[in-house]
Amino acid sequence: MLARPESRLSQLNLLEADWARFEETSPAIAAMKQVGKYLVVHANFSDGTFAPPERDEAAGPDWFEVGIGNLLAYSASLCGTMATTTGTEVSV
Repeated sequence: MLARPESRLSQLNLLEADWARFEETSPAIAAMKQVGKYLVVHANFSDGTFAPPERDEAAGPDWFEVGIGNLLAYSASLCGTMATTTGTEVSV
């Protein structure tokens, strides 16, 4: 889930709690979990800011590109909405 950079930790904690409730009751997630034991649905939060870590030529691989791929290239929308504790709806 993309969150504004100025989001406070308390707001993100509320969203995580809302997600946990949504995950328990969502028919879409229940159907996805029937696909196989290795299918996992994650709710990851990001402010959409990507900055590569400083590295030298002797450094091994890092997770910079993997993180971008996981969040942007390989994530999927559940094509629905989730009601939040603040009374708003969030697209998921």
